[in-house]
Amino acid sequence: MNVILPLLLVLLAFVGGAVLTYVFMDTPRRQAKAKESKLNRQLHRSREYYAELVQRERTLNDRSALANRREADLATREKRSVSYGELENENRLLRSELKNHTLHTAYLEHLRLSDRAGHTSASDQRDELGFAYFKEVAVGARKSITTSNLPQSNQRVRTAAEWARGLGVGLTPETEQDALTELRKQFEKAVRAQEEREHQAALREQIREEQRRQREIEVAEEEQRQAERDRKAAEDALERAKAEAAREAAEVFGKLSAEAAAQHALKIDELQAQLIEAIEKSQRAISNAQLTRKGCVYVISNIGSFGEGLLKIGMTRRHDPMDRVKELGDASVPFPFDVHMKITCEDAPTLENALHKKFHHRRKNKVNLRKEFFAVTIAEVAEAVERLHGKVEYVADAEALDYRNSLIATDADLAEIEMAFAHTVDDPLDQ
Repeated sequence: MNVILPLLLVLLAFVGGAVLTYVFMDTPRRQAKAKESKLNRQLHRSREYYAELVQRERTLNDRSALANRREADLATREKRSVSYGELENENRLLRSELKNHTLHTAYLEHLRLSDRAGHTSASDQRDELGFAYFKEVAVGARKSITTSNLPQSNQRVRTAAEWARGLGVGLTPETEQDALTELRKQFEKAVRAQEEREHQAALREQIREEQRRQREIEVAEEEQRQAERDRKAAEDALERAKAEAAREAAEVFGKLSAEAAAQHALKIDELQAQLIEAIEKSQRAISNAQLTRKGCVYVISNIGSFGEGLLKIGMTRRHDPMDRVKELGDASVPFPFDVHMKITCEDAPTLENALHKKFHHRRKNKVNLRKEFFAVTIAEVAEAVERLHGKVEYVADAEALDYRNSLIATDADLAEIEMAFAHTVDDPLDQ
């Protein structure tokens, strides 16, 4: 009995030590297992996030390929005429988009590397590159701002901010609003610069018009003086001719009285005057006919006001045909016209009339022929012009910048535009 009790105590001590050892050893195992489960969940989310980024990269690559195809298609159009300003603006936008695409690719590459280093490193790289991407978009929008694309530029900044926040970047609304404020300031500068350019252009045009009128007055005065000299020379020549005719008549017809000789000379004078007047009228008629038929035939559209597929074919004799186009796009229509074609020729009315007859069955208004709108394509008009006049360059697609920006403009955009223009309009009470 004395031996059994110590043995029981030793056995109990051994079992208790084993239990305590198991408890102490199992706790780190359970903690490690919990951490492993947490890391597996984070890894799963990271892989899902990475798959989403890869899909977005594919989408961007598809869009880039589509843009490249459109660029190649535009390059192959032999008849497309684009101004230098449009090309410069488009080139600036393409450079900005290329930078954004490069930055996004670098972002994805960093994500691949950070997936190996751990979730914390990926988050840091994501925030850094997300802010850099948003800043690049904001800067590109400010550089490409014009007086007509504020809604489009605002939309670019908002889309970039939403995209960054969708990835988990801590981009605050205040940062987004600051970028929009800077964009609005740049827009106001563009508006003021545009109005200043238009004001200077109007002054230059006024000066040119005054100089043109002065030259016309000087030419008219010189022509008047020359006409007076020619008239006096003609009078002297006719006087001499009459006197000589009278002498010859007296010598040949001795019995012819002085009164008959005078009548004979007067008749010669009247005939000569009538002949001169007829020649002058003929010359004036030829000159006026040539002047009144020289002009420019234009083809314009206004999809914001009249929809797609409707062209106006008109003619103007103004020195600058764009003055007539701007006049047509005044306050009577909501949007300005886009010019597709301008043909300067010596007989503009004949070309315009031929085009109207060619497309008479495609008239929009079939009861008032003074309304020169036709449901035709620009390619059809270009083909007809080449047959009637010769090869001509044209713009196939209407820019319709005001209309397209109006479609995406928000109430906030409208308020900013009104504020920008309000700052540039002089108050009549201040004058």
